[in-house]
Amino acid sequence: MLGFPLIIPPRGTIYRDTVEKVMEALGLPTSLVQVESGSMTASNTYLRETELLSFYSPHLAKHYQRLGWLHILPLEVPSVRVPIGCFWLKNTEIGAATRLLIDMLNEVAAEEFEGEVADCDS
Repeated sequence: MLGFPLIIPPRGTIYRDTVEKVMEALGLPTSLVQVESGSMTASNTYLRETELLSFYSPHLAKHYQRLGWLHILPLEVPSVRVPIGCFWLKNTEIGAATRLLIDMLNEVAAEEFEGEVADCDS
């Protein structure tokens, strides 16, 4: 990966901190960073149209690989977890869209963490 420019998330985001930890573990200098992007659309376009590289979660990378939009490099990177979830007001009925989001979060958590993550309905 040395010598290839990188796209990473913007400063001040949880994902940026995570990517910086992975870069450090891989011995990649921050001087390789050429683009900071918080847009998946922009990042995907850079990846398709240039020689830039980026870091995606395994779940997201596999999704884009199945679509034929990118290739996954065979790198061993440290497993890093990023908190994700949703909040709603206590004693309120959640709508269909929120229920669908919760179900999808549970589905991805079950796939990625093989059942070690607690159900997020509580």
